[in-house]
Amino acid sequence: EKETTAPAVKKEKTSQDSFSDGLQAFDQGKFDQARTAFEAFAAREPKLVSGPFNLGVVAERQGRVADAQKHYESALALEPNHHASLLNLGKAYRLQDKFDQAIALYENALKVPGAEYDVELLNNLTVAYRLAKKFDKAESTARRVLSRTRDNPDAYKNLALVYFDQGNYRLAEFISANAKKLDDKDPGVYNNLGLIYLKVDERRLALGQFQKSVQLNEKFAPGHVNIGAMA
Repeated sequence: EKETTAPAVKKEKTSQDSFSDGLQAFDQGKFDQARTAFEAFAAREPKLVSGPFNLGVVAERQGRVADAQKHYESALALEPNHHASLLNLGKAYRLQDKFDQAIALYENALKVPGAEYDVELLNNLTVAYRLAKKFDKAESTARRVLSRTRDNPDAYKNLALVYFDQGNYRLAEFISANAKKLDDKDPGVYNNLGLIYLKVDERRLALGQFQKSVQLNEKFAPGHVNIGAMA
């Protein structure tokens, strides 16, 4: 007698399956697939911060900054002190020229007990102050970082840009040299030095710095842009 077997039942994906699918798709650069997977995860696990946070990361990578902002805000509604969401939301605000919102976000986060000297929050607050042209506050915030840790290259980079924006190019050059001593593999440091040398009409030195930045990272777009502008 012929044996028959029941058709295989397709196993329904769990929330963890959706999350894993999202991570895998994101790592492969398949951002639409990642978005779909993280949306499925967030629908199943609405109380977990990882859903809206990862949707924010995908949106940011796709250039959908306003959507990224909404997702990070949703993440912080679930977990107000979620560190990565705080940093990414502040960046989303800055990319949309919402500097006051970024400043308020960072300032409030720094009021949380134990976070008063959070280096990443302070460095991002320095950037927001500088972009808002609140240079005195930007300088004092960068120095607040350096008062606690003298070996933070980002604080020196930010401080150099504060001086650069105010036209104090030689001081910006001096501070940038400190940043380079601490991290001589950071293309941003060389790019900043190139911009400084352009301002003081040392074009050959400027070109050398821009070239060094793309030698360190061939995908460093600002360096390529500046080399093109000089050409």
